[in-house]
Amino acid sequence: MLDNIKEILLPTDFSKPAQNALQYALEIADKCDADLSIMHSVKQPYTYGSETMMEELISQNRYSDLSITTSIELGSTVPNILESSGDLIIMGSTGKSNIGKMLFGSISSDIMLQSPVPVLVVPADQPYSDFSHMTFATDFHNRNLEILHQLTKWAELFNAKITVLHIAAEDNLETKAKFRGFKEIANEEISYSQLNFRLLIEKDFYTGISAFLDDEANELIVMTRRQKTFFQSLVEEEHIQKTVYTKMPILVLPEE
Repeated sequence: MLDNIKEILLPTDFSKPAQNALQYALEIADKCDADLSIMHSVKQPYTYGSETMMEELISQNRYSDLSITTSIELGSTVPNILESSGDLIIMGSTGKSNIGKMLFGSISSDIMLQSPVPVLVVPADQPYSDFSHMTFATDFHNRNLEILHQLTKWAELFNAKITVLHIAAEDNLETKAKFRGFKEIANEEISYSQLNFRLLIEKDFYTGISAFLDDEANELIVMTRRQKTFFQSLVEEEHIQKTVYTKMPILVLPEE
């Protein structure tokens, strides 16, 4: 997954959010030594205007060594993206002016919920900067250790600090035991000098993660999509207002 990204997909509608996402895609492709595929979906077989905009988009590229391909696909956007997903999908979000309505409307939400590969969602008004601090929100599921190991490999490309964050509703012995157990096993099995752990007691997950991000400078938050019912609530408008979609990029990882 994160430790072997060789092809990145950037869906675009040529909007400002998509332009900003392109900068992330170019920088990350350069760091990962990955190929970049830029795709635009159309419902009608009239592509002249799209072809012109795609040519203009590529002409602005200053990364001459990158392998970049473009395509204009006829049909529904979500299936087109999922069929061409590569190893990482990067998409833009519309930001504060239109909370909860990301690039292509609800399509970003559908992609995050269905994608077999990681999805990076980028705020429209957040210029690219290296991910010097990543926060991995964990629920201690047994795959979280494997995911954390992969994340350290990706973090090495950015020389990034990783904070492993667990938000628990109750401060009790069970919570502390799980946190300490995960921390000990992670430190035993993962060799990464910039790995930190944080336990936060807060009944509401969204309140907790927002408070943490207000206190800690971060460039990326990483979350899994292990339970669709849980993750679905993250893409509902009332919860987006409490979380981080308009503040920083969020990387969503699939269950498997």
